[in-house]
Amino acid sequence: MYLIDQEIANEIAAMEKLLYPITQELFKADEEEAGEIEERLREKIIAETQSKNVGRAVMMFLPLLLENKAITSYLRKKKQPRLRSMMPEVTTAEETVYLAMREIMSMTKEEAKQTMIILTRYQRDPIAPTEI
Repeated sequence: MYLIDQEIANEIAAMEKLLYPITQELFKADEEEAGEIEERLREKIIAETQSKNVGRAVMMFLPLLLENKAITSYLRKKKQPRLRSMMPEVTTAEETVYLAMREIMSMTKEEAKQTMIILTRYQRDPIAPTEI
């Protein structure tokens, strides 16, 4: 997870109910395991879209989108709102793509569209996309 420190992800997993299998796996993993999961997911998305930008964007922002409620709850409980800058609040795929386009300057409109499609698919079907 590009924007979430793994130690913080582990704390979130311990303190909050995570809704999606892929994020449960990512948030509970140690640093090495998380890197392997991220790499497999990124490679799967790159193979599907033929775009490194889409793979990068999805991997950077998918956890923030899927587990926004858990992250927000964690930040409130820990009373650490400064961490919100590391983990921006995104509640829709549209917001997520906007952030991705700001972060990945070379992202094309077609890549943004592909990113939106993939993010929406993960939001709608939390089970199927976990096969990475």
